[in-house]
Amino acid sequence: MESAPPCSSTLEEDDDAQMLHRLATSGPGKTDIEFVDRNLRFSSRFDSGNMANVQQTESGAFHVHLAEDAAAFGISTGYSTWFYFEIEKGAENNNSKKTIITQQKQEIQLVLTNMNPQRGETPANFMLDGMLQLLLHPTDESAIALRRQFVFKIIPMLNPDGVCGGFYRTDSRGVNLNRVYEDPQSDLAPTVFALKELILELVSIYDSIDSTAAQKNMVYLDLHAHSNRRGCFVYGNNHLPDASEGTNSKAMEADIARQVQTQLYARLVGLHTPFFDYMACAFDKDNMSRHDLRDNDNATTSRQGSSRVALYRATGLTYVYTIECNYNEGRRTLRSSSSPPTIPVSTSAGAPKHRSSSKGPSKHQQLDKRLLPRQAVPKSGLHLYLKFSPAEWKDVGIGALVALLDLFELPGAGDKLEKSPFRSRDGIEKNILAEIRATMSGGDGKVHQQKSRQVGKSKS
Repeated sequence: MESAPPCSSTLEEDDDAQMLHRLATSGPGKTDIEFVDRNLRFSSRFDSGNMANVQQTESGAFHVHLAEDAAAFGISTGYSTWFYFEIEKGAENNNSKKTIITQQKQEIQLVLTNMNPQRGETPANFMLDGMLQLLLHPTDESAIALRRQFVFKIIPMLNPDGVCGGFYRTDSRGVNLNRVYEDPQSDLAPTVFALKELILELVSIYDSIDSTAAQKNMVYLDLHAHSNRRGCFVYGNNHLPDASEGTNSKAMEADIARQVQTQLYARLVGLHTPFFDYMACAFDKDNMSRHDLRDNDNATTSRQGSSRVALYRATGLTYVYTIECNYNEGRRTLRSSSSPPTIPVSTSAGAPKHRSSSKGPSKHQQLDKRLLPRQAVPKSGLHLYLKFSPAEWKDVGIGALVALLDLFELPGAGDKLEKSPFRSRDGIEKNILAEIRATMSGGDGKVHQQKSRQVGKSKS
């Protein structure tokens, strides 16, 4: 009995696969270049690779040239996309490590921004919009400093199937993806699995240089929206020991120092955007393990499976946060009867407080054009609480990035820190340390669990 010939659809699929593989590995932008004297190999023979050529200068630097968009299809566009190539050290060694380069900058700090997996959390979309507006601004001082000092890995969506179906909180299987980070399965939650693998790989690369390098230099931000807790705030992790442990050990002092650093970032965000409320933030242990009541018909899922908690426990990173923005309003009280529109202000120090009334543009006005406009809080309003709009959410995203410059003591953040009541980073750290010690000790000399400053329902 003769076997049936392969169906035409299978042959067509094979042809399509071969064509896609050919486009991904050959043609303009897909090349291999070796520098034997430096024991380096540059390659872009993979999907999205766009390296056209590499030249080594007399000083030992490398100039990487990119292929134009759509060059593989014989189309000249004049445009080239992001750097995407691979550098392999020790090309003759099959076990050598490879690094994917997506930006020609020195990796000093790394920020991972993980977009919310839910379709309905539009405030998170606008937070990310604000971040992108700042990062892409050509002349803003803070934007330039961020691009120079950081490498950003931005993941815009982790739940495309759920979004396509119009779901609010789950994927196509009805599972809340922000509860499966402890043990994500590649076949059931491939996006979460890939994200966790990426972070673990980046941590291992950092730690191959210094065992604490990742802990000191990596930041993870998970953007979300909140429906019942007012304001914009973060959920952070708690590094403090349990009450049963001793109070005088060096380990405890190290844990307290890490807790200070965790809360320091939240304080700094509050300095760089008036719409972020530090007093609404939560860093308690209970919020790292609280069970969900609504997900999956009162299932036993808990925040231990959230990206914030699970990735912290898997990596030991200090700076791991969920940033939340309320859909509607903040906690700030507006007491006056009128509500003028919010006005733009600049990101950096040196922006004018008053505009010139002359016909020609003043030096202040020319300076202002080089800075990213920011949103200011209205001095009065018709509502008891400040009402949020996309402008406020975007400003939180901007402030969250500018705060990184102060967190790592880098230039470009302006003078908000110096003009604050704390006067300096050291002043904030002392204030947070006093807050933590007061919370740990109930006045009886015993160690107590750190509690959240505000009791209320939360979900991330």
